[in-house]
Amino acid sequence: AIKKFAGFVILIGESREQISKELRDIGYLDFRLADTLEEAVKVSRELTPKILILSPGGASQDMFRDFTERGELFKKFVEKYYG
Repeated sequence: AIKKFAGFVILIGESREQISKELRDIGYLDFRLADTLEEAVKVSRELTPKILILSPGGASQDMFRDFTERGELFKKFVEKYYG
């Protein structure tokens, strides 16, 4: 599904290396790694997306207190970089 529907993927979090390996294994190369959520949103500006989606693939405890904090920060960074 990712090859069919995703225009580009930016990976963050402790699983990013494993997910990037799995993406390469299926021949999907339209992705980048970012160290933080803010960096991911900032990098996305360069790609001029029509749609920007936060699509967590796992728990958020490695970077955030909980999913609420993750969502609020995503919203804050989208407003900051896309305002």
